[in-house]
Amino acid sequence: MKRTLGAALAVLSGAAVALGAGQAAAMNLSIDDATINDVGDLSLDVSEIFLPQRSEVRYIGSARALAMFVCVNERGQPLGGPRGQRAAIIPVDDELVAHADVRGNVRATLTLSVQDHIPEIDCPSRSYAQLASIQYTNILVERPGAFTTGRNVLRHYIPTARVRIDRGR
Repeated sequence: MKRTLGAALAVLSGAAVALGAGQAAAMNLSIDDATINDVGDLSLDVSEIFLPQRSEVRYIGSARALAMFVCVNERGQPLGGPRGQRAAIIPVDDELVAHADVRGNVRATLTLSVQDHIPEIDCPSRSYAQLASIQYTNILVERPGAFTTGRNVLRHYIPTARVRIDRGR
């Protein structure tokens, strides 16, 4: 009986340590940096420590993009007033397979591409839509057993004048 009670206590303390380790492991996944590139895609620098050496890890990233588009004319000049602005809420997601190094650390970049999800933007005739600003919210990176959230990220674009060259006219 004494031996059975000791074994049961050992199993319970081992389970408590494993549970604590699982919670600690979930806290080791982080988004170190979040940047938006020139075309509006979000890049997340993800890191995680205390993984099994050289293990394969699958991360899934998601966010909500609030994009503001400006309709610009053929000369690249923005159309004034509310008729020249369009807003779109765009859910984006992607995944990344990374590998831990010999110390069990992962450092990788997960890119969430908004380009594949941009809806058709309706502008007046003889004009086209150009991205004016984009903000990412609800940023989440997860893997089985762990997740982390990121801060909101915002970038403004200044509509640029484009020179159109027509040859042969």
